[in-house]
Amino acid sequence: MIQDFTLEQIKAIHDHIISKYGGQQGILYEATLEHLLMILESCPDPARKAATIIHCIAARSPFIDGNKRTAFEVANILLITYKRTIVVDNKDLVTFMLLVADNKKTIFEVEEWIHSHLQPLDFT
Repeated sequence: MIQDFTLEQIKAIHDHIISKYGGQQGILYEATLEHLLMILESCPDPARKAATIIHCIAARSPFIDGNKRTAFEVANILLITYKRTIVVDNKDLVTFMLLVADNKKTIFEVEEWIHSHLQPLDFT
């Protein structure tokens, strides 16, 4: 079984995104991330794990800034470990992530969206 993220890894991804693209560093609700990690332990499917990550981080905003960017990046990194990736143009991604952040998409709708944009990676 592939190891999911640690709290420190998610924070490091967030910090990298903020340092690269701008925004305010910091975490508001560490418990939200701890809860996310507990949920991921029981998710059997990579797309469900990615949907859980996107929905939890984007909609519940555990960081001061960069929640949507962090949510997508953490989810896509997880999918890469399963030799998959989300392929979507930037405009559609931004539109979708704004809907998730505004709680206009359920976790099941996020999972459907991921499945519709999921592509296999070939490392050979």
